[in-house]
Amino acid sequence: QGTFCRPDQDNFALYEGGFSHGRRHGEGTLYYTDDRSSFYEGHWVNGLRHGQGTIVYESGNTYAGAWENDRKSGFGEMSWESEGHSYRGQWRDDLPNGSGEYIWGDTSDDGKTTHKGP
Repeated sequence: QGTFCRPDQDNFALYEGGFSHGRRHGEGTLYYTDDRSSFYEGHWVNGLRHGQGTIVYESGNTYAGAWENDRKSGFGEMSWESEGHSYRGQWRDDLPNGSGEYIWGDTSDDGKTTHKGP
């Protein structure tokens, strides 16, 4: 367990959590802004987001789910707050891929579109 802080205004980073061989490892939280409003909280392996975790972007958008080698991969849910949209389903290489459900916040019908990928 430990803390690492890079207070540079353009590249702020504050990490609190596990380390192994000088890298983020195990459970931990990386804050991307000094007010701690943008962060990733979850599992790390050798400095990369890997396993289950949640990220909150500066825009207010969120992703909660599986990560593999620092990319969204597996089952997860992304919410685009400003548009009122969300996607819940499978991901690969940071993109929706496979079975999932989009919910569009700006439609007059039920707003749901189901996608079944390959």
